[in-house]
Amino acid sequence: MRNKKLNVILKSQQLFIEKGFQATSIQDVLDYCGISKGTFYNYFSSKTELLIEVLHHFISVNELERDALLVGKKTDDLTIFIEQVEHLLIFRKKQVFIHLFEEMFRTSDAELKKVLIYFRQRMVKWVAMRFVDIFGETRREYALDCAITFVGMLSTHLRFCLDKQKFTEQIRLVVMYSVNRIVEMMAVLPEKGEKLHSIEKLEKQLQTYSTRNNAFEQDLMRLISTIKTHLHKKDMSACTQLLEFVQEELLTNQNPRIFLIDSAVVSLNGQSAAKIPEMLQLTQLITNHFKKN
Repeated sequence: MRNKKLNVILKSQQLFIEKGFQATSIQDVLDYCGISKGTFYNYFSSKTELLIEVLHHFISVNELERDALLVGKKTDDLTIFIEQVEHLLIFRKKQVFIHLFEEMFRTSDAELKKVLIYFRQRMVKWVAMRFVDIFGETRREYALDCAITFVGMLSTHLRFCLDKQKFTEQIRLVVMYSVNRIVEMMAVLPEKGEKLHSIEKLEKQLQTYSTRNNAFEQDLMRLISTIKTHLHKKDMSACTQLLEFVQEELLTNQNPRIFLIDSAVVSLNGQSAAKIPEMLQLTQLITNHFKKN
């Protein structure tokens, strides 16, 4: 069932991109995916829920590739962060997902708006935590303000990139320019003592959203990302594949296969990942999740 549902999600993503979400009817989805109405409603309660699943899948793949760029690298390396941001932006451009994002942001659907706000804030939090990695814990209290400013600069400047033929080149220029401004901000903010927002408050706000057990999803992705950065080179490839399998199974499968997840976790605990403190936290998180569900 998982593969069939994922196939519907992938095909619907393409259909929404080509035709637009509002212009696409459920019948269009049925015809394009070659499924019955009964199958559709077995997977999704509405067209909006389908779009939310499409969004979750797209962003999960995007974030997996983003995090893979950090595996085996130093977390405080500014050049790696720049590569990660460029990858996020280029990935969305190549997948032609930007236009669908723009349509979603104009929606009046309250449920969809809530999900979009959640993903936007999750992106800002990721940037803030990467700033803590790069600039150190002494700059933590300014990290979220700088993250909000950084994401805002990226979005606004990219809207003025009018030469679509050179969009990828312009992305690099915009990212570099925006990063340089953040470096300057981080140098002067402690002297001024100015701050507006805190990461802790954002974390609490993120946990208030109810879409797909976000608190669990957020903790899962944080732990997996941390484990990846601490893997030994000899076990990196095998462990990374296992971690990505666990993440995909838990976040994209409506009925996660517990025995396969358990097997993957046992394999991880038999390798260098077992020596990483977050591995124990991951094991406990998964165990508690299945107890609750």
